[in-house]
Amino acid sequence: MDEERLIGYLRAPAYGLYHIMSIEQARNGQFAYDIVPAFKLRYTEEMQSGIIDSLEWCTSRDDFDFDRVLPSIPGSTKHKIECLRVILDRLKALRSNG
Repeated sequence: MDEERLIGYLRAPAYGLYHIMSIEQARNGQFAYDIVPAFKLRYTEEMQSGIIDSLEWCTSRDDFDFDRVLPSIPGSTKHKIECLRVILDRLKALRSNG
């Protein structure tokens, strides 16, 4: 998948970063715009795969430029990546549980 498509898929989970102040919030889903609870209902299988692929892609880079996705997301790059890794793990667990 090309980078522009990955960035497009990344916007949905990255939007939640505007509302996450701690890793614990990311783990518990206690923030606005958490995509995990309605993930299977809201997104098609193709979109689910695209979102997961985009999260894997961006969290594998320590210097990912989040301004390419959404402007002025608060927090350090490290914090954003850590939060998105937690969200990615939650999404993978959700999908593997049927």
